[in-house]
Amino acid sequence: MFTTLLNKEMNVRTRTVTVDIYGGQTVTNTNLYTSIPCRVNSLSNVQQAELARSGIMATHKIICGGGYIFPIEAQLVVGDDIFEIVDVEPVTGMSPETHHLKISTRMFKSPSLL
Repeated sequence: MFTTLLNKEMNVRTRTVTVDIYGGQTVTNTNLYTSIPCRVNSLSNVQQAELARSGIMATHKIICGGGYIFPIEAQLVVGDDIFEIVDVEPVTGMSPETHHLKISTRMFKSPSLL
C-alpha cells in the first residue's frame, strides 16, 4: 500500500572509533542495512515545535518498511545526506514488525548545506 510512496533508498550504518598506536582516531563505518526503500519528509516549524514539547529535537521524518532494528547511535544515509536517529515509532495503528516505521531524525550532514 505505502510502498509506492517510498521514493528513495537509505543505508543504515554504525560508526566505530578506534585509537591507533600514535593516539589518533580511526573511524570505521559498517552498514547494518542497505538499500531500504524510504521517504524523507522535512518537518515544518510547527511539527518541530510539537515534537520538541515531547523532548524530541528533529528536523526530518523518514518513513520505511517495518521489521528493522535501528540502534539509536546509527546514522541513516540517503543519497549524500546523513541523518542522526532521534526517535523510532510505528505508523499509527500498525505493527512495527510487519508494517511501516516513522523515524524522527536530525540532519547531520548535507552537501547542499556546505
